[in-house]
Amino acid sequence: MPEKILTDLAVRRLRLSEGRREQMIGDGANLFLRLRPQSRDWLFVWKADGKKLKLMLGSATDLSLADARERAREARTHIADGRHPRVEREKRRVEQFAADQANGALPHTVNDLFEIWFAKEIESRYADSGDEVRRRYEKDVAPFLGKRSPSMVAESDIVSVLDAVAGRGAKRMTGLLLADLRQMFKFAVRRKIATGN
Repeated sequence: MPEKILTDLAVRRLRLSEGRREQMIGDGANLFLRLRPQSRDWLFVWKADGKKLKLMLGSATDLSLADARERAREARTHIADGRHPRVEREKRRVEQFAADQANGALPHTVNDLFEIWFAKEIESRYADSGDEVRRRYEKDVAPFLGKRSPSMVAESDIVSVLDAVAGRGAKRMTGLLLADLRQMFKFAVRRKIATGN
C-alpha cells in the first residue's frame, strides 16, 4: 500500500462521487478519509481475527491530515504492542477527564464550556483570533443557554436558539452558529463534559 498519498489540498477538494452514499479514500498505512453526504471523517482500518475493524480518528474538518496520520501511527503502535486502539483511546479519555477534574478545568455552565472550547480549539486557528465565533456566541447563545449546565442542554434548546436567529432572516448566520455549536458540543462529548444526545 502506498504511503501518504493524500495532500491537504486533495483532502479539501475531494467530493463524494455522484450516486454514492459513502466512499473511502486511502492515504496508506491503514488511514482512510471517509466521505459521506454530510460528513468527512478520518478512520483507521485494520483486521483482527479475520474481522475488519474501524476506529474513528476525528472529523476531517476538525483534524488535519498531519494529525490524522499521527493518530493512525499511534493506533498502529498499539496494535504492534498487542493493545486494542479503542481501549487505549478510552483510557486516554478517562485520564484526561480525571486530570481536568483535578485541575478544576471542567465547566459548570455552557459559558464555561465555551471559554474552554474557545481557548483550546478556536483562538489560535483563526486569523481574527475567533472574534466572529465569540460575537455569534455572545449575541445568540449566551443569553439563552449560557448559565445552564452543558449536560442539561437538549437538542430542542439548540433548535430554539437557531430558530430565533433564522427568524431574523439571518440564514447564513444560522448555519455558522449551527457549525459552532456542533463543534463545541462534540468537544464536550469527547471530553465527557456532556452526553451525545
